[in-house]
Amino acid sequence: MVVERGDTFVEGIDVIIRRDLEKHKVLLDNNNLDIQAFQQARSGEIGRKRFYGEQKGKRKYRDADMDIAIEQMDKNIAHLSIRIKVTEDLKKENTIIVDTLTKQLEQYNIGIKELARRKNGDSD
Repeated sequence: MVVERGDTFVEGIDVIIRRDLEKHKVLLDNNNLDIQAFQQARSGEIGRKRFYGEQKGKRKYRDADMDIAIEQMDKNIAHLSIRIKVTEDLKKENTIIVDTLTKQLEQYNIGIKELARRKNGDSD
């Protein structure tokens, strides 16, 4: 970033950028944790569904009740899949925001150094 005559430079804006950056980093971390939790829950439901399917017609379980349970597991799996997709979309958005704020902070730091250099009368 090159500071040129007429450019507007707001000193102290780095505090706001840092605050937003930290907030979105936390959100991004939470997105990652949520995705892992939803994937584990979905895997658990898939495993249970598979087990229930294998037990139909065997032992002392009523097939009609097993079908009802399997139907509910299908709904749970679909719901968790949607939650994973939504959270992955949020993760993409937060990643873009974190990347953008990181670049803004880098540009701010370059600008503040340039401004300090110009105030000291050093010019190249």
